[in-house]
Amino acid sequence: MFKRRKIGSINSQSPAQKIRGWLVSLTAKIIFTIVATVVMYYLFTYVIHGVLNFLSEQVLQSNPIDENNPIFLGVMIVIIILVDIYILRDKLSKRK
Repeated sequence: MFKRRKIGSINSQSPAQKIRGWLVSLTAKIIFTIVATVVMYYLFTYVIHGVLNFLSEQVLQSNPIDENNPIFLGVMIVIIILVDIYILRDKLSKRK
């Protein structure tokens, strides 16, 4: 019986397969980044408006926090940018 000869390793990929894998990964990361940004915005807005405003009005008897407050907007933008950078830099394919 003849043995089958192997030209390369079993796990070798063509350049088109590598580009396809990279594009699929990048597309998934971009979609997940958009979803995470929307979720973080609503979560952060809920925490500020729901929880902190309730505590400030009931416990401290102070003025509620406005959504257009520059500190509120700045903190929210920084947190969203940090989460997006973390998602885009994650290397799921390199984990083993």
